[in-house]
Amino acid sequence: MHVYKERAAEIIMYKEEEYRRYPDSKEASTRNYYTKYVGRGRRIALHVVIYKDNFGEIPEGYHVHHKDGNPLNNNPSNFECLDGREHSRRHSKETYESNKAKGIDNLCGGSLKFKDVSVNKGKEAFKRREPIKCICKICGEEYSTKFYSKPSFFCSGICKSKHRRDSKVDMEDRVCHICGNVFNTNKYKKSKTCSNSCANHLRWEKRRQVVI
Repeated sequence: MHVYKERAAEIIMYKEEEYRRYPDSKEASTRNYYTKYVGRGRRIALHVVIYKDNFGEIPEGYHVHHKDGNPLNNNPSNFECLDGREHSRRHSKETYESNKAKGIDNLCGGSLKFKDVSVNKGKEAFKRREPIKCICKICGEEYSTKFYSKPSFFCSGICKSKHRRDSKVDMEDRVCHICGNVFNTNKYKKSKTCSNSCANHLRWEKRRQVVI
């Protein structure tokens, strides 16, 4: 095999056919692997061709993996055939460890320093933002907010809580532990009885058990 460069592409010859790699490409498939165009928008990778020439056809759902993690090392001894899910898991682990070693935040995909700068810029931009006027849905009072794209509808936490209570979204049915009647209460309350009399009876039952 012979490798030479042509403009932005690196070209490698295999069995008198050209396989190209584009180091500056935004697509990982053409940036990291030598490929050949085979028509209808499809490309075939050089390492796949070499694997087939040495080991035969690749089972459906399986991929050719570079053992040493170097996609440019296309020696047949560097290949192994893996299930697609296992192949993806291997690459995800390699990417995570590589990013961690470089000080890159695997959650946001950027450097930790860049993340801190972005957060601070966002806070400063929010401080400079001009507030807009809104009308509270509950009390009808006018209030100001800096949330443009997703403004609140309430002037305070009190009005917001009242709206939630009025909507009864947190209400649920329970069975009284004493009389067995069904009663409706807020799901965040620890109520076990339907009335004060049943609550008193439940407390009396607990005291009696303690005494016994």
